[in-house]
Amino acid sequence: MKGRILWIGFLIIILLSSFYQNENRIHPTGFQPPVIREFMNNAYLSSLFEIQLGQLAKQKALSQHVQNYGLLMERDHKEVNEELKRILINASLSVPQSITKKQQKTLDKLSKKSGNDFDQSYMELMIEDHMSNIKYFESVQSQAADPELKRWIENTLLLLRDHLERGNFVLRQINTSAIHFISPEVKEYV
Repeated sequence: MKGRILWIGFLIIILLSSFYQNENRIHPTGFQPPVIREFMNNAYLSSLFEIQLGQLAKQKALSQHVQNYGLLMERDHKEVNEELKRILINASLSVPQSITKKQQKTLDKLSKKSGNDFDQSYMELMIEDHMSNIKYFESVQSQAADPELKRWIENTLLLLRDHLERGNFVLRQINTSAIHFISPEVKEYV
């Protein structure tokens, strides 16, 4: 009788510890809030887009500053996506395989440009894209419940802000004679 009670107590402890461990993980797809599922998908696609744009800049940019920035985008966003891919898989979410049609259209349009026109267009796109992503990440940041995802968002926000600052610097380098207006909402990130 005592052995049976001990055995039942042991099973209860195992079940409770298993439940506690599962509570600290990302919930399966069905339990992830839709806004978080959408955010994770969009964030992955955005980085995938940045990677392809960076590769294009390495090939087509006239300025060495722009080529280096493209290399930075490719490298950093590959790292960001590797970590996010792991989070997506742990959450039983699918990993996007290609950029959206809208992103592809933008990539195709940019690939037709060359020289200074390419450099200018690419850097303006990078600044616009990073500003938009920073706002998006900040709007979702407080809604993420999973500690691993929260940490990823915080780290990626730091990286995006750094990319925005560097992008503004590169744009100034390729346009030393032109004055560029930086909107008030961007100034806080520069």
